[in-house]
This record gives sequence, C-alpha cells and structure tokens, in this order.
Amino acid sequence: MQPQQPTATPPAPNTDQYDFIRQYGHHPSGAGGNNASLIGRILIVSGGAVVLIVLAVVFINILSAPKDPTVQLLTTIAQQQNELARVAAEPTSDATAQPTLDFAETTALSLQSDQQALLVLLATAGKTPDAAVLSATQSTTTDNTLTAAKTNGTYDSTFIGIAQNQLTTYQQTLQQAYKAALSNKEKQWLTIANNHVQLLLQMSKQTE
Repeated sequence: MQPQQPTATPPAPNTDQYDFIRQYGHHPSGAGGNNASLIGRILIVSGGAVVLIVLAVVFINILSAPKDPTVQLLTTIAQQQNELARVAAEPTSDATAQPTLDFAETTALSLQSDQQALLVLLATAGKTPDAAVLSATQSTTTDNTLTAAKTNGTYDSTFIGIAQNQLTTYQQTLQQAYKAALSNKEKQWLTIANNHVQLLLQMSKQTE
C-alpha cells in the first residue's frame, strides 16, 4: 500500500491584480497627506485674498486719484458758453429793440468763437467734452422765464437781465480757472476770454 500523498494546497488568489482599481483616487490619510492638503487650501485661500486686496487697492486709487481742477473748470466754462450762446440766439425773433438784437448777436458770436478755441485747448489734454456734456446745463427755467416775458411785453429787459447774470457767473468761473491754471496757454486763453466777457457786460449796460 502506497503512502497517502499530501493534498496540495491551492495557490492563494492574487489579491494584488485589482488593487489598482480600489486604490484609484485614494489619497494617503497619514500625516503627510493631511499636511499637503491643508497647505494647498491655505495657498488657494491666500491667493484669492491677495487678488481681492490688489483689486481693492486699484479701485481705491481710481476713486482717490486727484482730478485736474483746471480741466474741470474749463469744462464748466464750455458748458456756460454753450448755454449763453443758446440763450443769445433767442432774441433774433423776439426782441423789439435794436440794441438788444445787436447785443444778443455779438454775445452769441463771441461765445461761439471762444468756445471753439477752448475745445481745441481741451483736446490737447484729451478731455474734449461731447455734445451731451456741453448741453448738460441747459436751463428750462430760463426758457420758461423768456416765454412768459414774450406775453407780458418785457422780453428785452428780461433777456438783458438773464444775459448779464449768466455773463457775470461766467466771468467768475474764468477768473477762478485762471488762478488754478498751470500752463501759459491756458492762462492766455482765459485772459482773452475774460476781456471778451468784460466788453459784453459793458455792451449790455448800453441797452438798458
């Protein structure tokens, strides 16, 4: 009788061949993995905070950037010229006295000429105002006052009074701009414009 042969033990299944499936996307849970993940989150948050800080600084600098006071005043002057010339064009059909008509025509032509020179000056600074800006100060109150004056027979005197008030305000702005002006070209133009408005005010008194 032959001795019983030992039963062969079947080989253990290879448990490693599918390990890559189970381990796909698995991240270490040890101290090293936690630290890397924490550092990554810190860097992301810190980077976002830096971007927000930079944007905030840029925005604040834009808001707090000093504006050229002369350019602002010159733009105001251009608006005043625009309104004065517009109002001065009205008496051509409504005024009854020749001195009023002469004064209105001279005022309109003078202001239009001065405004053209001013717009060239502003263009050199890259600050040319468009038509909407120039007409922004158009006054409906002035229009209503002149319309009412047509019906009560006081158009000439009402127009002269309005023109004198606007010319005086215009002259004050010219003088304020002259004090703030930095360039000789600006001062030269402001001096000429001031001389013109002075002559217009003198002419207006001759119509009274």
